[in-house]
Amino acid sequence: MYDEIFLVLSFFFLLSTLNYLCCRVKHLLVQTKAELHDALVKSKAEQIDCVVEVDNSIDSNADFHRLISKLNFFLHSFIIVLSIMYLHFY
Repeated sequence: MYDEIFLVLSFFFLLSTLNYLCCRVKHLLVQTKAELHDALVKSKAEQIDCVVEVDNSIDSNADFHRLISKLNFFLHSFIIVLSIMYLHFY
């Protein structure tokens, strides 16, 4: 009997704790450095606990840098070809 009462009280304590945490913790999703800065300033100014989730875009960043690298290689090769042509004809 005491085990059942303890279990019920533990359950209600857990529910009240979760309810308190849900009311006290704010969730913020950020995608840029400026948004991260604003979220940190806001959490400090309002003096509330925040979970700041940073959107992960590693794949798109890697694709972008891969594209820039290819363009850089192409432009570098093009400049070399133009230099050779310039030296050959003049």
